[in-house]
Amino acid sequence: MIDTIDTFYAQAAPQSGGGLAQFLPIILIFVVFYFFLIFPQARKRKKLQKKKEALKKGQTVILSGGIVAKFQSFKEEGKVAIVEVAKGVNIEIFSGGIVEVQVSNSFPNKSSNNFPNNSQKKNLKK
Repeated sequence: MIDTIDTFYAQAAPQSGGGLAQFLPIILIFVVFYFFLIFPQARKRKKLQKKKEALKKGQTVILSGGIVAKFQSFKEEGKVAIVEVAKGVNIEIFSGGIVEVQVSNSFPNKSSNNFPNNSQKKNLKK
């Protein structure tokens, strides 16, 4: 009986040493999160900020709601942007609402080669 009590106390004794080894998996998880999530997002945000600073009148931007607009000007030290959403319709938005700046001002339309015409559609069905 005494031998079993001694055995239980021996098994319940705290493990000593390896303080850093216990935290190593948590540290590795934070490093992986930094390199796969935080660092790329920060790089993307800096790239977008540079594009916003270089915006010119008439350049196409995409707003956070998915609206495609043409940039007109900045107002209030760059905090507010004026964009044209339709011919003659200008709106003011916070500049944070610009989520993408298009390098070229062309979007696909029916006359472009990006959409198949009727004869090309018939060939696709065959």
